[in-house]
Amino acid sequence: YIESFNKNIIDKNTYKSYSIRNSKLEKFIFALKEDGLFEGKIIRCWCFFCGDTAIEVELDEIRKFFKTKQRLIKFALPALQREKKAALLSAGFKIEGTFLLGTVQFGLHFIKSKGIALNGGFEFKLVKSSDVSKLMKIEVDIHKHEPTSVGNYNKKSIEAMSQHMYEMVQKKSLFAVYNDLGDPIAHIGIIYNQVAANIATIAISRDYQGQGLSYLLYEKAFQEMKKRHIFKYSGFTATFKVLKQAKNLKRRPYLYSLSF
Repeated sequence: YIESFNKNIIDKNTYKSYSIRNSKLEKFIFALKEDGLFEGKIIRCWCFFCGDTAIEVELDEIRKFFKTKQRLIKFALPALQREKKAALLSAGFKIEGTFLLGTVQFGLHFIKSKGIALNGGFEFKLVKSSDVSKLMKIEVDIHKHEPTSVGNYNKKSIEAMSQHMYEMVQKKSLFAVYNDLGDPIAHIGIIYNQVAANIATIAISRDYQGQGLSYLLYEKAFQEMKKRHIFKYSGFTATFKVLKQAKNLKRRPYLYSLSF
């Protein structure tokens, strides 16, 4: 696996660190520089297996490799390595969010059992490009008022998120609930790959929260996934509300995101 990884993914601009002893993988870490959605240039580190690695030593090696004193490093830690969270936290990291994995079948079953229906006058529609700016206003507003949000909505990040939405509009995978005045009040966006789907965004206007719209948004997304024979989905969140709802949908953590 590592030989394939070296050949197909690693290049001279990618930091890699791994060790094998007695045919057993002890450590497997790689890092690269990329554009963060909110922070500009960041170092993204993927820790597939940490073993007994001293995190502080690894961080120093990563900074030496990139010839930087930059302190902002994002660490992706698989849930199977959750015992390493304590070591990262003691080294000064903060948990930024959680990647969650769920099944379409259970999601549809659970939401059906809730018996929630769309209010009269409201309807689901595919989003048009002309409505993307309206959706972004909803996104920015709710995240500014959500204490557990990690979003730092500056001009650059808003432009980046808007571009993601335009791409989903083109692929017909961005849906919104429109009220009786024809205004979008909630939306959900999906990014597909060959075997799974990713909930890229979900947001509800603060004026319409508490009416069960989040479950209806998920249900719409699950129905679309089912049409494409997609049975698993993922998503990232840092907000308490989504994490609480994730338990109801039996979405389990598979990756933790931490920042230093």
